Amino acid sequence: MIPPLLVLLLLSQAISRDPTCFQQLKDTKWTNYNRLYQYLTGTGNHNFDESVTIGFLGAYGETKVGLGALPLAIQAVNSDPNLLPGRQLKFIAADIGTQNGRSSSLTTLPIRVMTVMRDSGTVAFIGPDGTCREEAVVAAAWNLPIISYRCADRLVSDKRVYHTFARTLPPSTKVSKSVVALLKAFDWNMFVIISGTMPAWAPQVKDAIKWLANKNNITVTDVYEFSNYIPKDIKKMDKLVADSFHRTRVYVFIGEHVALVDFVLCLQARKLLENGEYIVISVDDEIYNPAKKKNILLRAYIDPFIDTDANHTLAFRSVLKLTPSHPRNPKYNAISEEVRRISAQPPFCVPYHSKIFDSISVPITAAHLYDAVMIYARALTEVFAEGEDPRNGTAILKKILNRTYHSVQGHDVYIDSNGDAEGNFSVVALLDDMDDNGTKTMSMQPVGYFQYHENNTSLPEFKYFNESRKIQWIGGEVPLAEPVCGFNGRKCHSDRWRVIVILGGLASLSFIAALFAFKHYRYEQKLACLLWKIDMREVTIIPNGQGEKSMMLCSGQICRQSILRSIAPEVSPKRAYTNIGFYKGNTVAIKAVHKRSVDITRNIRKELKQIRELRHENIITFVGACVDAGNICIFTEYCARGSLEDVLANEDLHLDNMFVSSLVADIIKGMIYLHDSEIVSHGNLRSSNCLVDSRWVLQITDFGLHEFKEIVKSVASGSGLRPDVSGLDTSPSIVKCMESCWDEDPENRPDFRFVRVKLKEMQAGLKPNIFDNMLAIMEKYASNLEGLVQERTNQLTEEKKKTDALLNRMLPKTVAESLKRGERVEAESFECVTIYFSDIVGFTELSAVSTPLQVVELLNDLYTCCDSIISHYDVYKVETIGDAYMVVSGLPVRNGDRHAGEIASMAIHMLASIKRLKISHQPGEPLKLRIGIHSGHCVAGVVGLKMPRYCLFGDTVNTASRMESTGEAFKIHISHTTKDLLDRLGGYTCEERGNIMIKGKGEMLTYWLVGEDTAMRMARIQDIDQSSLSSERLSETPDLLRRPIGNELLSDAGDVAAAKLLHQLHLRAVRAYKKHRSQEMLTISKHTPKVSGHRSEPVITFRDTSKP
Repeated sequence: MIPPLLVLLLLSQAISRDPTCFQQLKDTKWTNYNRLYQYLTGTGNHNFDESVTIGFLGAYGETKVGLGALPLAIQAVNSDPNLLPGRQLKFIAADIGTQNGRSSSLTTLPIRVMTVMRDSGTVAFIGPDGTCREEAVVAAAWNLPIISYRCADRLVSDKRVYHTFARTLPPSTKVSKSVVALLKAFDWNMFVIISGTMPAWAPQVKDAIKWLANKNNITVTDVYEFSNYIPKDIKKMDKLVADSFHRTRVYVFIGEHVALVDFVLCLQARKLLENGEYIVISVDDEIYNPAKKKNILLRAYIDPFIDTDANHTLAFRSVLKLTPSHPRNPKYNAISEEVRRISAQPPFCVPYHSKIFDSISVPITAAHLYDAVMIYARALTEVFAEGEDPRNGTAILKKILNRTYHSVQGHDVYIDSNGDAEGNFSVVALLDDMDDNGTKTMSMQPVGYFQYHENNTSLPEFKYFNESRKIQWIGGEVPLAEPVCGFNGRKCHSDRWRVIVILGGLASLSFIAALFAFKHYRYEQKLACLLWKIDMREVTIIPNGQGEKSMMLCSGQICRQSILRSIAPEVSPKRAYTNIGFYKGNTVAIKAVHKRSVDITRNIRKELKQIRELRHENIITFVGACVDAGNICIFTEYCARGSLEDVLANEDLHLDNMFVSSLVADIIKGMIYLHDSEIVSHGNLRSSNCLVDSRWVLQITDFGLHEFKEIVKSVASGSGLRPDVSGLDTSPSIVKCMESCWDEDPENRPDFRFVRVKLKEMQAGLKPNIFDNMLAIMEKYASNLEGLVQERTNQLTEEKKKTDALLNRMLPKTVAESLKRGERVEAESFECVTIYFSDIVGFTELSAVSTPLQVVELLNDLYTCCDSIISHYDVYKVETIGDAYMVVSGLPVRNGDRHAGEIASMAIHMLASIKRLKISHQPGEPLKLRIGIHSGHCVAGVVGLKMPRYCLFGDTVNTASRMESTGEAFKIHISHTTKDLLDRLGGYTCEERGNIMIKGKGEMLTYWLVGEDTAMRMARIQDIDQSSLSSERLSETPDLLRRPIGNELLSDAGDVAAAKLLHQLHLRAVRAYKKHRSQEMLTISKHTPKVSGHRSEPVITFRDTSKP
């Protein structure tokens, strides 16, 4: 191919063949115009009898080679005797350029040229190029015809304005009729438009197709647009496919060829074109060129510099291209060469160069120019024939519009009522082809065209060029515009449902038939199987001791002993119902059949299979059968307790109602199962055929296999034997049910389900069998035992608490806990404690005048009063002997020097209370309490094992006793040791008694304790945090915190305010103690959950109780 730059260079040096053209090329357009104007104005001849002149409005710089078609067409008209007979057609030409190429000074040039031409006798105009609105409106104003061969402006189709205008170049929108006609030809009633912005006619074609489709009741599902497409933007094209492929099966593609190729490749990438369901209709403005029929499949069809991918030939099987039809006139190439030759001659004088001129193809516009002259000549001929004025443009247009003319290209073209040529478009499809080497290939070839009918402005009709070379559809069928079931499958719900139901029914029937056939086959296989057959040589019969028969059966070197016997009435009662043996390690019952042989028919095999498959708790398990001649036996599971007949005959068994009811229930359940099975009936139900196993579960046996057994040839007649039931001690309903079961007429006997309902009252509260009932009784008994054990355990716990409480009253808590653990309590020495002794002066005389009961009541009142008092002090009651009362403080838990104060305060409190105590049988006689107190060293320990006592030992005990015995009534006698401790504590008032002779001690200085300063005691209690009480101390002496110190107990002190303060401190101490215990338990659970060993207990002081 010659580069464009070289073309321009050669054109600039080109020399015309005609010497006169060389001078004309130097003239300007204005010079040409002046020469033409002088020529026209000079003739002034308007006679049409000899010739008719038409004016050509062209753009020489644009059309170039194709301009030669005008003189050639004039020559063809003049040489045709049927066109303008007796007249010659002439033309005058003027180069007016295109509207886009004119300068502002030349915009009125076409109108001036047309005016000059009209005044010179021109009766019609051919042209112009490009936009032709001004020329068309001027011609319409003069009523002169104007026929354009290259004007594509849509507006000039309006015949209300441009009523003398026609054109042979089809408007770009005319292809819409062919598109819609193609859609209707294949019943594609819905489609999607994919349109680009390039070429420039694409938007107009898109709108025209959309409008015309709606007019013809074809649905445009959607319109997708893209702009400025380049091959690297293939993702944009793929997105268009992704958005639209589920909404359509037919695409109308309007755009450049390179975009079309990528669009088809995107469809192919999604495998949408494999089965022929999708079709793409492409609109192209390039005339189909047979020489490039294979390039249509490539992106290089438009631009040879675009990289071409692999030849995706198969993808274009689903592509139909609408292109302007290739000329079919066999003389078209010769006409093109003649046009090329004439174009180089005057008046056009196209520059000529042999290397360039011959390589330039004649444009299709040359054919449109040729056709414009020809259709005008035909119309003018008809106008002359009718005597009309050749300058009447309306008359000329009537002969052109709504008619078909035969184009120089070789096909017919229809001009509609708007003066627009419909054009001629071909459908190009992928067909089988042969390349130059004779190899079979495929290429894009024309398959059909569109034919317009005379005076018919509707859609054209699609026709095949050759009926033997039609479109090769994938799968051999035309794609559907919409799937049968719709794009979402909703249109086939009902039909699909019917199909599914029919297919499902057929499949079910086929499956059922196959299942029945398979089951029948399996059933026959099972019938043929001999799993039930037993070889007697594998059975070891256990001798019964009576009626035995034995025989030796030897085979080769193997010899086994089988003992065959018949059922004889002489056998042992425990095994009266059958013979037993061992088979494969299991104990089986053997029933001999007294027949020489049995013919194993299909019915017998069937019955053996049915019996072998029976599985129920109350039906005996069938093991197998031996059918050897002379040894016909039936083997079943062995029941250790024998038959029901044996059980009833055993006098050692005492059957209560529960056992009887359970056995009856087993019989009913077994017979119901047997009647519901394939065996249907028993036929010989009696007590000897009801077996009882080791679990006391009744199982029914001896059913079926009637052909094995002897046939009863006669039936006894008569009423038969029936037992007397008048003496039965049972419910009348049960007796009535029993009598109905042995009715003479079998039809009147109830079935077992009815019997189960009637005997339901017998089974109320029973388990399924006897063994379960026994277990239920044992479980109930065990539950009662558990409740009883729990009750006794609770009672024991309560008694233990009482015992512990009593023991804690007799012994200190720590000592009692050690004794309960079995530990030995060692005697403990205490440095200093205070011991209290008291008794009643004159108690012996008082007892002498009182009855024993009165004495007991007196001592009970006395000790109750004393016990209630000591519970408010940190003291421990040691013992009481008669009227004597012994209390100690400072043990078993040491409390520093406070023991003297606790005993002294308690003695004052007790003396005051005893003074108010009255003797019930001698109200006027007071109780004369005498108290002695001493402090000193002491040893304490547990004495005795059977009745242990916590005893005190030491001189301090004796001295305290002597202090009491040497004292006086209503006085508190204390030693100087105690007096020193009280002085150290403070708050106590003492009077010196003097030296007193104490037995074993000599003279001792003693004192009388006469009073107590309550305020000092309160202050001492507030400062008790100096010595502190540990949790152990509080737990050992809880009474210290629980004692309710109040006005009623301290009335003798007279200090109510002090009593209230003491009571408040007491309550705070109790709260602090409880809080401490809870915190201690929480701390232990958090920090020492599994630690063993000694852990020091926290100390609670009365300082903690200072806050409310």
